[in-house]
Amino acid sequence: MTAKGTSSTRRSPADVEALKNALFSVTSEIKPASVRQIYYQLVARGLVDKTEREYRGTVCRLLSVMRRSGELPYGWITDNTRFMRKPKTHSSLASMLNEQAIMYRRSLWQDQPLRTLIHRAFAILWTWYTVLYAAVVLA
Repeated sequence: MTAKGTSSTRRSPADVEALKNALFSVTSEIKPASVRQIYYQLVARGLVDKTEREYRGTVCRLLSVMRRSGELPYGWITDNTRFMRKPKTHSSLASMLNEQAIMYRRSLWQDQPLRTLIHRAFAILWTWYTVLYAAVVLA
């Protein structure tokens, strides 16, 4: 395979096959990976030019062809730009209750007569007792 493709010439079928092998090799090493990560790996290895044409016209196109033909597993390519907005769901009521039981934290201070406060500015521990004491002494 020739080192880098140029905009004036097309790759030969042998070069395209070699590039597909390199795509498979790189992707299998760093899977799961985004298309851009794979592209920059190929640029760093000197296999493609750092141009928009090589990114879209070569790497994106060949990865799509390879995925659709079954040469490259779909799970190896990630798309971190797509955000799914949906509520957390559970397969059953029992699984939800199990998760909530793990996350449960009892409030130990709720029924206490004194409360501890941490003042951020001075990192001093206060209690309601000291606040009330200061109010009575200073009043």
